[in-house]
This record gives sequence, C-alpha cells and structure tokens, in this order.
Amino acid sequence: MKKISSYITKKFIFYFIAITLIISLFVAVINLFETANMMTRKGEDISFKSVLFQIPYYLHLITPLITMLSAFMTFNYFVSTNEYKAIYASGYSKTVFLYPLIALSLAIMLFSLLFADKFSAQLYRKAKNKSEKPELANLYIKKDNLLIGAQKADTSGILKDVYIEDVSTKRKIKTDTLRWDKKQNAWKARNGILIEESSRVKTSSFTSINIDFIPEPNIIIITDLTDGNSYGIFELISRIIKLRNLSMKTTEETVFVYFKISLILINFIAVIIAFIFAQTDIIKNKSLSASVAMLISFIIWFGVIAAKRVADIEVIEPYMVALIPHSIFIIGSLYIIYRKKLI
Repeated sequence: MKKISSYITKKFIFYFIAITLIISLFVAVINLFETANMMTRKGEDISFKSVLFQIPYYLHLITPLITMLSAFMTFNYFVSTNEYKAIYASGYSKTVFLYPLIALSLAIMLFSLLFADKFSAQLYRKAKNKSEKPELANLYIKKDNLLIGAQKADTSGILKDVYIEDVSTKRKIKTDTLRWDKKQNAWKARNGILIEESSRVKTSSFTSINIDFIPEPNIIIITDLTDGNSYGIFELISRIIKLRNLSMKTTEETVFVYFKISLILINFIAVIIAFIFAQTDIIKNKSLSASVAMLISFIIWFGVIAAKRVADIEVIEPYMVALIPHSIFIIGSLYIIYRKKLI
C-alpha cells in the first residue's frame, strides 16, 4: 500500500511541477505584454522586475487549476498505461488513488495558506507600488474621544496635513506632518498650531512636538483597501482587528479573506472532481482530460467570483463566499460518488 501510494504521489508531483513551469512561462509572457501596454499608455519605462514580482501572485491564483490538471494527468497515466488494472488485480480498491491525492491537495492548501499567499501578496504589493502612487487621500479616523483627519497618508506611515482633536481635553492640533518616532516611542508633529480650550482659549505654534495622547501606530494608521490582492490572509485579518478597534466597517476586508480561503479550498475539490472523471472514458484521452479540467476550473472560479461580487454589495454574508460555491460542488460530488458507487 505504501509503495503504491508513493508511486502515485511521485507521478502527481511530476505533473504538478511540469504544469507549473509551463503555465509560469505563459503567465510571464502574457503579463509582460500586458504591463508593457499599460506602461506605454502612461509614458513610463517597462520594469521587468515589476513583471517578475507579479508572476508568483498570478500563479497562486491559478494553483487550483494546476492541481486539477495534475490530478487529471495522473489518472490519465494510470489508465492509458493500464497500470490501474494491475493495481486493482492486486486487491486494491479505487480509493488507493484517491487518498494520496487528497493528502497532496491538503499539503498544497497548507503551503498556500502559510507561505504562498503572504509571499505572493508582498511581491505583488511591491510591483504595484512602483507603478502607482503609494498615498491615500482624505484619511479620517475616530477612536473614542480622539479625532484624526489627514489629507494624505503614505506607506511609510507619515500622515500629511493633519488635524487632531482630543474631545475629552479640548485640545486641537493642526500640523503639516505626523509620524511615529520609534526611538522616542511617541508621535511627532512638525510645523503646526496647538489650541487648548480650558478656562480660556490658548493658541501656540510649534516646530516640533511629541503628542502623548494618541495610541500606538498600529491602531491609528489604517489606509484604504485600494487593492485587496496586495494583502495576505493574515494581513487582512490583522487589518480587520484594527478596524474593529476603531469601530470602522470591515465588510470589504472580510469578503477578501473568505475569497482567498475559497480559492485555496478549490485544490481539495479539484482532486475529488478528477477522481470522479477518472471513472469515465474521458480520462483515457489526455487532451480531452486537460480540456475538461480547465473548463471545470473556470466554472468553479466563476462560482467563487460571483459569490464574491454578491457579498461585496452586502446581499449575502462574507462567509458565504466560501460556503455557497464549495457546498454546491462538494454535495454534488458526494451525490455522484454515492449514486455511481465509486467508493
């Protein structure tokens, strides 16, 4: 049993690596032409580094397709070479093929969740920051008795053209810049006006002061979610926690979390679907198997995207992005397996 499982695993890994390399080449070429077209329109030079940084993210998105193609090709190999007959003749059931592939799909899911998602998002963010202005306009935050408004906030954590009001102490500050000073462990404001309202109004100007009534930086600086693709799942969860601490809306971030989780879950469904089609004559034809795998992947992808769009407009709850499409495919797959007695 272990030898057969190891043999099936090696075949799947071979196809997975081969298909990944082939698709990587196609993604690189397509992304190069697309980026070149965009840069030409903007009158900017093409950054090959930026193109390379985006490839891991696109590969991460289509990993479920690679998994499904690999599973189909693995089954096709054993059927076309008639090796499956020798395995069945040895007393093994059909599940001898299914269990190793399920274990591999779970390994791919775990790798995607813990490493690929974060790594690809970071590279994607670096690529986008080279072609887009890393600034946010009109930032407004309310935390308990503290109000903060800023004209801009860049990715380095510096707020520009800032208005601060502490309602409890009636202090107001208008300053050109506000940034977190790690050495002094405090917020530092430069070139502004301080207004204190107690028994009388007192106004004073300053060149540089430390502000001690603003919480730590990880609570205050929250920029707009201009592109959820630039954040990994755990980064989005961290952002959601911060937004909730600020009593701010988290629908967009939550939808993106479930969307990314939903994509990762497709790897498991891909193996189940490949197993079902392995019991049909389709699996005997390599080109037909590959075509069916791609078609089904696009159908599943469409289902996930459709659920995300509906969740974006708040017609359904964010968690439904992962629950609805996968429930449909899993229930449908289990029904077919039960009716056809595949296990």
